[in-house]
Amino acid sequence: MKRRVLLGGVLALAGCGLTAAQWQADVQTIEDALPSVLTALQGLGVAIPAAVTAGIATAEKDAAALLAAVPSLVPVSSVQTFVHDVQALAPLLALVPGVPGNIVAIVDAAISLLPAIAAAFGIAGAATVAPKYDPVSARLILKAAR
Repeated sequence: MKRRVLLGGVLALAGCGLTAAQWQADVQTIEDALPSVLTALQGLGVAIPAAVTAGIATAEKDAAALLAAVPSLVPVSSVQTFVHDVQALAPLLALVPGVPGNIVAIVDAAISLLPAIAAAFGIAGAATVAPKYDPVSARLILKAAR
């Protein structure tokens, strides 16, 4: 049976899917892979819109905030913000001409881990973009990108 207690916008976890160590590892993996997206885009030799750079920086900041929090007291709003900001990276890539598939795959892999992370906090429907990869494949793609 899944149990969770909502205390003033903070979710205390009890048996909700991923363990704290698992969701933290996934968030860390996403955070570690995001700089490679920016590095790869810079290697294309095209102008990178400020929105793309800002989007990556925001997602990294969100991940760092989640990882810095006490696992059992992570605010639900922080998880929702992280999920939203990582999902927002996909349309931002369309602003950069000639983005190769390997860069898109990194962002798609990060997005693919979001439903499990959100579910660990009992958040339904936070991940609005359908995953392209299963969690194992997504983790492998992200780890290879670091």
